[in-house]
Amino acid sequence: MRLDMISRRRFLKSAGAAALAVAAAGVLAGCDGGDSSSKVPGTEVPDVPGTTSKSVKIIFADVDNGGAGVGNGGDYYEHPVLKDATVVDPKSIPADKIPQGYELADTTPVEIIDNGNTLLAIVKVKKTVDTSINVRVTLQLINATAADNQRELVVKMPGDAAYIYTDDITLPEDLIWAPGMEGEKRPIGRAIFLVKKV
Repeated sequence: MRLDMISRRRFLKSAGAAALAVAAAGVLAGCDGGDSSSKVPGTEVPDVPGTTSKSVKIIFADVDNGGAGVGNGGDYYEHPVLKDATVVDPKSIPADKIPQGYELADTTPVEIIDNGNTLLAIVKVKKTVDTSINVRVTLQLINATAADNQRELVVKMPGDAAYIYTDDITLPEDLIWAPGMEGEKRPIGRAIFLVKKV
Protein backbone atom coordinates (compact mmCIF):
# COMPACT_ATOMS: atom_id res chain seq x y z
CA MET A 1 0.00 0.00 0.00
CA ARG A 2 1.41 3.34 -1.02
CA LEU A 3 2.09 5.99 1.58
CA ASP A 4 0.35 8.76 -0.43
CA MET A 5 -2.89 6.67 -0.56
CA ILE A 6 -2.89 6.25 3.23
CA SER A 7 -2.41 9.97 3.66
CA ARG A 8 -5.32 10.68 1.32
CA ARG A 9 -7.59 8.24 3.16
CA ARG A 10 -6.67 9.70 6.50
CA PHE A 11 -7.26 13.15 5.13
CA LEU A 12 -10.74 12.24 3.85
CA LYS A 13 -11.64 10.56 7.15
CA SER A 14 -10.53 13.62 9.09
CA ALA A 15 -12.39 16.00 6.76
CA GLY A 16 -15.58 13.93 7.11
CA ALA A 17 -15.31 13.90 10.88
CA ALA A 18 -14.76 17.65 10.96
CA ALA A 19 -17.80 18.28 8.74
CA LEU A 20 -19.94 16.07 10.99
CA ALA A 21 -18.73 17.94 14.08
CA VAL A 22 -19.59 21.32 12.52
CA ALA A 23 -23.08 20.10 11.56
CA ALA A 24 -23.69 18.68 15.04
CA ALA A 25 -22.58 21.95 16.64
CA GLY A 26 -25.11 23.81 14.51
CA VAL A 27 -27.94 21.52 15.66
CA LEU A 28 -26.88 21.72 19.29
CA ALA A 29 -26.62 25.51 19.12
CA GLY A 30 -30.35 25.60 18.48
CA CYS A 31 -30.93 23.59 21.66
CA ASP A 32 -28.63 25.38 24.05
CA GLY A 33 -31.34 27.69 25.39
CA GLY A 34 -29.74 30.76 23.81
CA ASP A 35 -31.76 33.93 23.40
CA SER A 36 -35.56 33.96 23.33
CA SER A 37 -35.65 34.62 19.58
CA SER A 38 -34.51 31.02 19.01
CA LYS A 39 -37.59 29.66 20.78
CA VAL A 40 -41.07 29.03 19.45
CA PRO A 41 -43.09 32.08 20.64
CA GLY A 42 -44.95 31.43 23.87
CA THR A 43 -42.93 28.28 24.64
CA GLU A 44 -39.53 27.18 25.92
CA VAL A 45 -39.08 24.89 22.89
CA PRO A 46 -36.15 25.72 20.57
CA ASP A 47 -37.34 26.92 17.16
CA VAL A 48 -35.99 24.37 14.66
CA PRO A 49 -38.09 24.77 11.49
CA GLY A 50 -39.45 21.44 10.28
CA THR A 51 -38.32 19.62 13.43
CA THR A 52 -39.92 21.38 16.40
CA SER A 53 -41.83 24.13 14.60
CA LYS A 54 -43.80 25.01 11.50
CA SER A 55 -44.56 28.40 9.97
CA VAL A 56 -48.08 29.82 9.76
CA LYS A 57 -49.06 32.82 7.66
CA ILE A 58 -50.97 35.22 9.91
CA ILE A 59 -53.55 37.33 8.09
CA PHE A 60 -54.85 40.26 10.15
CA ALA A 61 -58.59 40.90 9.68
CA ASP A 62 -60.13 44.26 10.64
CA VAL A 63 -63.33 43.52 12.60
CA ASP A 64 -64.48 47.13 12.14
CA ASN A 65 -64.27 46.74 8.37
CA GLY A 66 -66.24 43.53 7.89
CA GLY A 67 -63.21 41.32 8.48
CA ALA A 68 -61.27 42.74 5.52
CA GLY A 69 -57.55 42.09 5.50
CA VAL A 70 -55.35 44.87 6.86
CA GLY A 71 -52.77 46.29 4.47
CA ASN A 72 -52.24 45.32 0.84
CA GLY A 73 -54.35 42.27 -0.01
CA GLY A 74 -51.53 39.71 0.27
CA ASP A 75 -49.88 41.09 3.42
CA TYR A 76 -49.19 38.50 6.09
CA TYR A 77 -46.76 37.69 8.88
CA GLU A 78 -44.86 34.38 9.09
CA HIS A 79 -45.32 33.10 12.64
CA PRO A 80 -43.62 29.98 14.02
CA VAL A 81 -45.72 27.57 16.10
CA LEU A 82 -45.08 24.11 17.54
CA LYS A 83 -44.98 21.42 14.85
CA ASP A 84 -48.11 19.66 16.16
CA ALA A 85 -50.08 22.88 16.89
CA THR A 86 -53.62 23.16 15.55
CA VAL A 87 -54.21 26.74 16.76
CA VAL A 88 -52.31 30.02 17.04
CA ASP A 89 -52.41 32.04 20.26
CA PRO A 90 -52.76 35.70 19.17
CA LYS A 91 -51.03 36.77 22.40
CA SER A 92 -47.84 35.06 21.19
CA ILE A 93 -47.60 37.43 18.20
CA PRO A 94 -44.94 40.13 18.87
CA ALA A 95 -46.47 43.59 19.29
CA ASP A 96 -44.28 45.01 16.50
CA LYS A 97 -45.81 42.51 14.04
CA ILE A 98 -49.37 43.74 14.61
CA PRO A 99 -50.24 46.37 11.96
CA GLN A 100 -49.55 49.93 13.07
CA GLY A 101 -52.65 51.64 14.45
CA TYR A 102 -54.29 48.33 15.37
CA GLU A 103 -54.56 46.09 18.43
CA LEU A 104 -55.85 42.56 19.00
CA ALA A 105 -59.66 42.44 18.91
CA ASP A 106 -59.81 38.90 20.25
CA THR A 107 -57.18 36.89 22.13
CA THR A 108 -58.95 33.53 21.73
CA PRO A 109 -56.68 30.99 19.97
CA VAL A 110 -57.51 30.73 16.26
CA GLU A 111 -57.57 27.60 14.12
CA ILE A 112 -54.73 26.91 11.71
CA ILE A 113 -56.13 26.37 8.23
CA ASP A 114 -54.27 24.03 5.85
CA ASN A 115 -55.24 24.93 2.28
CA GLY A 116 -53.09 22.18 0.80
CA ASN A 117 -49.83 24.05 0.35
CA THR A 118 -49.95 26.81 2.97
CA LEU A 119 -50.85 27.05 6.65
CA LEU A 120 -52.95 30.12 7.47
CA ALA A 121 -54.52 31.69 10.55
CA ILE A 122 -56.85 34.70 10.57
CA VAL A 123 -56.29 36.95 13.59
CA LYS A 124 -58.90 39.61 14.38
CA VAL A 125 -57.68 43.16 15.01
CA LYS A 126 -59.33 46.52 15.55
CA LYS A 127 -58.18 50.09 15.25
CA THR A 128 -56.50 51.46 18.35
CA VAL A 129 -58.81 53.74 20.33
CA ASP A 130 -57.67 57.36 20.22
CA THR A 131 -57.95 58.70 23.78
CA SER A 132 -56.42 62.09 22.98
CA ILE A 133 -58.32 65.30 23.70
CA ASN A 134 -58.37 68.71 22.07
CA VAL A 135 -57.21 71.43 24.45
CA ARG A 136 -58.12 75.05 23.83
CA VAL A 137 -55.20 77.40 24.45
CA THR A 138 -55.45 81.17 24.77
CA LEU A 139 -52.43 83.20 23.65
CA GLN A 140 -52.47 86.61 25.34
CA LEU A 141 -50.42 89.14 23.38
CA ILE A 142 -48.47 91.68 25.40
CA ASN A 143 -48.08 95.22 23.99
CA ALA A 144 -50.80 94.63 21.41
CA THR A 145 -53.85 96.65 20.46
CA ALA A 146 -57.15 95.83 22.16
CA ALA A 147 -58.52 94.53 18.86
CA ASP A 148 -55.69 92.02 18.46
CA ASN A 149 -54.61 91.14 21.98
CA GLN A 150 -55.38 87.43 22.04
CA ARG A 151 -55.58 84.36 19.84
CA GLU A 152 -56.86 80.86 20.39
CA LEU A 153 -55.32 77.55 19.34
CA VAL A 154 -56.43 73.95 19.67
CA VAL A 155 -53.73 71.46 20.70
CA LYS A 156 -54.13 67.66 20.75
CA MET A 157 -53.02 66.19 24.09
CA PRO A 158 -53.13 62.74 25.75
CA GLY A 159 -56.49 62.11 27.41
CA ASP A 160 -54.92 61.81 30.87
CA ALA A 161 -52.95 65.07 30.66
CA ALA A 162 -53.53 67.45 33.58
CA TYR A 163 -51.27 70.23 32.27
CA ILE A 164 -50.20 71.66 28.94
CA TYR A 165 -46.63 72.95 28.52
CA THR A 166 -45.23 75.54 26.15
CA ASP A 167 -43.28 72.67 24.52
CA ASP A 168 -46.63 71.13 23.51
CA ILE A 169 -47.61 74.24 21.56
CA THR A 170 -46.48 75.27 18.08
CA LEU A 171 -46.78 79.03 17.87
CA PRO A 172 -47.85 80.85 14.70
CA GLU A 173 -44.84 82.19 12.77
CA ASP A 174 -45.51 85.80 13.78
CA LEU A 175 -45.45 85.10 17.53
CA ILE A 176 -42.82 84.22 20.12
CA TRP A 177 -43.09 83.49 23.84
CA ALA A 178 -43.08 86.45 26.17
CA PRO A 179 -39.99 86.72 28.42
CA GLY A 180 -39.97 84.03 31.11
CA MET A 181 -42.78 82.05 29.47
CA GLU A 182 -40.73 79.22 27.89
CA GLY A 183 -40.99 75.98 29.87
CA GLU A 184 -44.14 77.14 31.66
CA LYS A 185 -47.20 74.94 32.17
CA ARG A 186 -50.89 75.65 32.67
CA PRO A 187 -53.76 73.44 33.89
CA ILE A 188 -55.95 71.94 31.17
CA GLY A 189 -59.05 74.13 30.94
CA ARG A 190 -57.24 77.31 32.03
CA ALA A 191 -54.42 77.41 29.52
CA ILE A 192 -53.50 81.06 29.04
CA PHE A 193 -49.96 81.87 27.88
CA LEU A 194 -48.29 85.22 27.25
CA VAL A 195 -46.79 85.83 23.82
CA LYS A 196 -45.61 88.77 21.76
CA LYS A 197 -45.24 89.57 18.10
CA VAL A 198 -41.92 88.85 16.41
